[in-house]
Amino acid sequence: MQKFVIFVIYFLPIFLYGQVEKVKINGYEVTFNTLNSVDHYDLFPGKFERNGTDTILIISVNDKPVLEHSSLVHDDECGIRLLEIRKHKIIKNTIVIYSYWANQTNVTFQRYGFKKDVYTIDKNGNFVKLDSKIFIEDNIFSDDYEDIEKNEIYFEEYFNGRHIGMDFIYKEPKTEFEKEALKDYMGLIERNFNANFVLGLEQKKLEKEVRKALKKEIKSATKNWIIEYYNQKM
Repeated sequence: MQKFVIFVIYFLPIFLYGQVEKVKINGYEVTFNTLNSVDHYDLFPGKFERNGTDTILIISVNDKPVLEHSSLVHDDECGIRLLEIRKHKIIKNTIVIYSYWANQTNVTFQRYGFKKDVYTIDKNGNFVKLDSKIFIEDNIFSDDYEDIEKNEIYFEEYFNGRHIGMDFIYKEPKTEFEKEALKDYMGLIERNFNANFVLGLEQKKLEKEVRKALKKEIKSATKNWIIEYYNQKM
């Protein structure tokens, strides 16, 4: 098992309100501090400005922060609507975090997918990741320009970084180039999201589980969405 401590540093907005939940896992006190805010700051630097609401979840073990996650709803005058929804659940002695991304846009930026992370606290009080699975369409990579320069042959457009390998997460690659493109895309996702990319039956199982866990949140966040953009995913 991999042992680690994660700290994510944000340009923090003004927090409006929050809630605190405390549980015991393997004898250690785990605190879930949820902070809700409304503010404006860079969502994806160099791409567009974030405009909307977000929720930041800070997980602490014995008052020591070990993990930070954010959920957001982005909507702007350019027609870019993005969701990043997360929710945690305690199952026996594990912490399960479900993540969901969706978009309704009139431009080529997109992020659509599902992720499940499973953590626990070991006997020494270490925050340990047990498993992490992801399936996602993503052409908004962190450090994407560096990735593009290294593997330019796999990218269709330099501006938005759309990876050719994304075409083969739903269909079987046939040529050697298509297989390598898919492998490269999955590798980028796994490095950027620190998770194992799943396909086929595992992908369907993951999607079903995440949609079930986040059914209420997804319905609420997308209730006003209409099919008007060619690039809609929900």
